[in-house]
Amino acid sequence: MTDQVRTEEEEPTGKGIGWTSQINGLNHRQALFVSEYLEHGNGTKAATAAGYSHADVHASRLLRNEKVIAAITRQRSALVVKTQKKGDVVIDRLWKEAEDPLNSDSVRVRALELLGKVHDIYSAEKKEINVFSGAFLADLDLSDVIEADLLVETPSESISYDGSV
Repeated sequence: MTDQVRTEEEEPTGKGIGWTSQINGLNHRQALFVSEYLEHGNGTKAATAAGYSHADVHASRLLRNEKVIAAITRQRSALVVKTQKKGDVVIDRLWKEAEDPLNSDSVRVRALELLGKVHDIYSAEKKEINVFSGAFLADLDLSDVIEADLLVETPSESISYDGSV
């Protein structure tokens, strides 16, 4: 009986950060760092949340650690797959709503509209339109300017706040 208990305790329980069985070779603090880093992408914040003192130094060190990088890459890939699966479920559900003859026309049209947005069928709803007044061009004397000179790009200088160049 005690052998069974030990065997069950040695197997991953799924508790803690939820994916410790997938992070081979990392200690608990490193696994917490990976989890926090995936949440917000900031190494210093992740190291602080994982309990490291001198978080900026540890974050830099951890982000060069091959095991930590591999765990971050593996978990990002898993999150992408999970997100894609959720998106596929939503799209399948929208198709069912759009094709269901028992739904009202407005429900079916709305489902098709959302599918169109998901697949980027519609052009942008808002377009930026820049309108320039041609009045300032009338004041320019371009008689001395050669057309080729207008096509040459000149580098702009950086001006500081105190007005110096």
